Amino acid sequence: MTEAAPNQGPWLVGDLRVDPASARVERDGVEIELPELSFRLLLALIRAAPARVSKDQLITSVWRGGAVSDETLTQRVRLLRQSLGDSSHAPRYIRSVRNFGYRLIAPVSSIEPEAQPRRIGASPKRIARLGWLAAAIVGLIALIAWMLPGKLEQRSEPISRPGLAVLPLANLSAGDDQDYLVDGIHDELISRLSQINGLSVVSRTSVLPYRNRQLGVPQIAEQLGVSHVLEGSIQVDKDRLRIQLQLVDGRADRLMWSEQYERRLSMENLFEVQSTIGEKVAQALQLELTSSDRARLVRLPTADLATYDQYLLGRHHVFQLTEHDLGMSVELLEPVVAADPEFAEAWAALGWAYAFQASGYTNAIPARTYPKALAAAQQALRLAPALADAHSLHADVLSWFVWDWAGAEAEYQATQRLNADNVAGYALFQSAMLRHEQALSLINRLLSRYPQDGYFRINAAWRYLNARRYDEALTQAGLSRGHADADSVIGWARLGLGDSSTAVEVFERAMANRPNSPTARSDLAVALLRDGQLERGRRELEELLAAAQTRYVPATAVAAIYFSLGQADRGFEWLQRALAERDRGMLFLQVDHAYDGFREDPRYRRLVAQLNFPSPDAVQ
Repeated sequence: MTEAAPNQGPWLVGDLRVDPASARVERDGVEIELPELSFRLLLALIRAAPARVSKDQLITSVWRGGAVSDETLTQRVRLLRQSLGDSSHAPRYIRSVRNFGYRLIAPVSSIEPEAQPRRIGASPKRIARLGWLAAAIVGLIALIAWMLPGKLEQRSEPISRPGLAVLPLANLSAGDDQDYLVDGIHDELISRLSQINGLSVVSRTSVLPYRNRQLGVPQIAEQLGVSHVLEGSIQVDKDRLRIQLQLVDGRADRLMWSEQYERRLSMENLFEVQSTIGEKVAQALQLELTSSDRARLVRLPTADLATYDQYLLGRHHVFQLTEHDLGMSVELLEPVVAADPEFAEAWAALGWAYAFQASGYTNAIPARTYPKALAAAQQALRLAPALADAHSLHADVLSWFVWDWAGAEAEYQATQRLNADNVAGYALFQSAMLRHEQALSLINRLLSRYPQDGYFRINAAWRYLNARRYDEALTQAGLSRGHADADSVIGWARLGLGDSSTAVEVFERAMANRPNSPTARSDLAVALLRDGQLERGRRELEELLAAAQTRYVPATAVAAIYFSLGQADRGFEWLQRALAERDRGMLFLQVDHAYDGFREDPRYRRLVAQLNFPSPDAVQ
């Protein structure tokens, strides 16, 4: 770009749409929420583009003459890059100018203004405060656990149903700029409470539908199958934190405990709140935790709160499961474990990021990326042998990559002993090993306890699909609250029922939602071929083969199309390639519908022998 950027906007900035009038930034129609200072910084760079902007000029423009250090500007640029999915190592938007400042390198062009919905306030993600609030969470967890009736003791068997639902916390701060922080606290509360032996806590996805609830607590408790409900609010006002919590007996609709705490945001005050709350509630209710419960509740996984901040943000990106988010999570978490090599939870989160990158969500080559996931899982286990998440990760990598079936099953069982609800991965494993009844038993146990959880519903849908129980697969996919995998299950179930025309429509919709997904393109090609649309199906195959020249495409995705074309020789060639590349899809060799009709072929039998799958009866 040689001409100066138009000064008024709105603009196209690379693949971004930036409108200063509505303070809105979008990519592909999806809003990217920016804090006010980050948005001002972006505007300053756009209006100067393509010229470079000095640090002093940016500080004057963004902070409007306030006294701000160069380090503050550096951190603000880092946060803006994180929000945009940019990298200082391979910048797409913002490039550093050594010993001077920054400049915008993405092309900028003016666009015609359009009518846009009114935006009520900004939504800054003030990540720096998460560390302070994380300490408050530790104290709150001790409070909540002590409020529950009955002594919390070690239990060797899974409990029959959950006991506590933590409803989304109301944000009473001015505007909506603290929503991200409040949601982070809510997520951390649930995560830590779930680690208490003998206490079962409803998952976050199950309680999110009750954010703007119209039902009373008794109805919510009944729907979620719990005895007690925790609700409350948080207000952040400059350097003050106010927390209001109350515990309600859902069966009797009786308020058991309520109190408000207000403190200045400091570590000393937050830990003082923790101690005070624990003592008062324990004395009032004459309840107690085991010593191991107390040790887990008061423990912060790392001593440095800035490191903890970055871990929370990285973990958040991991489970968004997009290529952009997974790249962000690795960029955030690798420095965390470098700064604190003893941070077990961060190693586990980083391991998940690597594992998902290698599982087809990104361009990563499995044989190169899975070993990083395996090493991260093993490091997390060395640091925290009782961390259920680390055992779950280790089990998945042993199953998805190492193909150590006995080792994976041992780790899945260890995970289950540590956390009775962490069994979705084990159900998938059992399904892939043709143990359908055991898989469905596990997943249905979760559904009975968490009927509102879309993640468990879609897991159940896949397990029913693998078992060729198509009507039940369709039912569960329909109840999954629009999970991203729902169309994949529905399409394959329709193919199983012989309804190829509907399958084509469903896979076309999935392809529109995930245009860069090799798996989505493969699914559509298979449906087209089975529907007799041979020319369109072959075109999709050509597109996939062309993509494989420039990025990683799972070989199983290509093999499925060749089998649908009846070209078994080419299909088995690609399956041998999948074997060499450690394609995760090989885990599903025995249940994938793409190979139906070819299972008696000697080449298929040799593949099963190469993978050394145990017989269904032998797996215990």
